[in-house]
Amino acid sequence: MCAAMACAESSEKPACKASNNGEFWPQQANVSREAFQQFVQNGELQICTLVVWKYKWEYLTVNVHDMSHNQHSAAGKKASSANTPGLRSSD
Repeated sequence: MCAAMACAESSEKPACKASNNGEFWPQQANVSREAFQQFVQNGELQICTLVVWKYKWEYLTVNVHDMSHNQHSAAGKKASSANTPGLRSSD
């Protein structure tokens, strides 16, 4: 299985378009459940999806460290804007 996954990774990723919308990259994840799970665990799995008016490859997984960083920075921005002089907070 590792050889099949290495082969899938080494081939060139196709353009994301209507004809492959909903398909996964690496391609092996479309036909093998084990490969799908391995790519998810490695954070390598992408799906071709329509975003606004364009097709685009997007990752299916999110790094937990990225999420916690974004939540802290968003919370910090919210708190700092509430304490900004001239701005009124609604209670």
